[in-house]
Amino acid sequence: MYWRGRSKKEPTNGSTTVERNTILLGALLTILGAGTFAMMGFEPAKVTALLPAFFGVVFLLLGLLALKKPAWHKPLVLAAVVLALLAFVGTAPGLARALWLLAGGAVARRAAAVEQAITAVLCLGYVGRALKAFLAARRVGQSA
Repeated sequence: MYWRGRSKKEPTNGSTTVERNTILLGALLTILGAGTFAMMGFEPAKVTALLPAFFGVVFLLLGLLALKKPAWHKPLVLAAVVLALLAFVGTAPGLARALWLLAGGAVARRAAAVEQAITAVLCLGYVGRALKAFLAARRVGQSA
């Protein structure tokens, strides 16, 4: 099946690596967005700090639906990967700004740069793991 291959280390309780990673990404992004918004003092003008949390909720829903509806697994996981790619593209400039900040440079809105960098790294890591799982499943399907 599509992205359903399991290694010997994985549990066989029906949840797959990609689905669990989708849920984990959603939880991490939700915590990141809510935490950054809280650190900024819950100011309504800083509501954009919640953007990772909004993405996180969508990832949580996609992951949970993929677990509950096996027939929808393929399109839901594909939607999560596309969303992660879009989130990475949108937050990649923040990654460059955070690297500049680490090098000792000054950037406007440091918290936003760090939050975007973390979001970019998490989303790119998710896409990489999903592609790895997809390729492993393809190899298993071809050898069978």
